[in-house]
Amino acid sequence: MEYYPAYMPEIKDEIALIKTYGAPTVALTVNTAKMTEQEAHEYATQKEKELGIPVILPLEDGVDRLVAIFKDMIDKSIAQV
Repeated sequence: MEYYPAYMPEIKDEIALIKTYGAPTVALTVNTAKMTEQEAHEYATQKEKELGIPVILPLEDGVDRLVAIFKDMIDKSIAQV
């Protein structure tokens, strides 16, 4: 991974921060530009197990899974109105 001169927080910590604002984290998308396809899928599988949310690889797999998640959220929201 590239060197970043700043601290990069853990994903789980960022999800916890988002939750404090009252918003759910429904999925994680990953920039896999510097990964092989195999590395990307292994990372996604690991993070899905670790975080308990879908991990989407837009460059490799598209965003159909993400679209389905948002459609479900919209449908549930409309049903509550």
